[in-house]
Amino acid sequence: GWAGRGYVGSKGTWLNGNFGMGVTAHELGHNYGVYHANYRNAGESIIGAGTLQEYGNPFDKMGNSGASHFNAWFKRLFDWTPASQVNTVTTSGTYRIYPLEVATPDGGMQSLKVPRNDSQSRDYWLEFRQGITSNASLMSGASVNFGFPFMGSTGSHLLDMTTGGNTSNSPLVIGRTFSDLATNRHFTPIGKGGTTPESLDIVVNFGPYPGNQAPTVTVAASQTMVPSNTAVTF
Repeated sequence: GWAGRGYVGSKGTWLNGNFGMGVTAHELGHNYGVYHANYRNAGESIIGAGTLQEYGNPFDKMGNSGASHFNAWFKRLFDWTPASQVNTVTTSGTYRIYPLEVATPDGGMQSLKVPRNDSQSRDYWLEFRQGITSNASLMSGASVNFGFPFMGSTGSHLLDMTTGGNTSNSPLVIGRTFSDLATNRHFTPIGKGGTTPESLDIVVNFGPYPGNQAPTVTVAASQTMVPSNTAVTF
């Protein structure tokens, strides 16, 4: 009833007749010290109360993807991505990141880490993926995870920036903004960099911006009960 098992944070892996790359790499990921890449289904709030879907990240080796990479948070924990290629963002600005799957130019950042400073010590991890070319959202947006200490070790939660429970289009695509109003953090991918390899520019803003709220709109109709083919003025 299982394909593989592995100790978390120490040696020891069992492959139950399945010697494929996906299962093998997944169990070795446990040996390196991480749990599963999960999906946080919090509805329209994105980060609020919701349900946790284990294995729910479809882009991650520790989720339900057998052919993809580990996410940026996990790669940093493994030290496969060095600290010098993780941009820890604490001030507003525009930041460029390169694809997680390829070697970057000298000094090229492979992820943005934005501390949330909450009671669970969670950080936002924004990554750019170009290895799954069939996914338009990944090719033109940032995939966002919560990374945080979990169950005595480490965990990650994929955040669905489009809500609705469809994780395949969960990335925050160019031109859209995610706002964490509780901690005054705002992320907006604004475009690709046109570099080789390709890159993504993301604006990060800190602040409440009280004057930048959605307007209040009231719609009234000249008639509310009308027959067919009758003009109504709003």
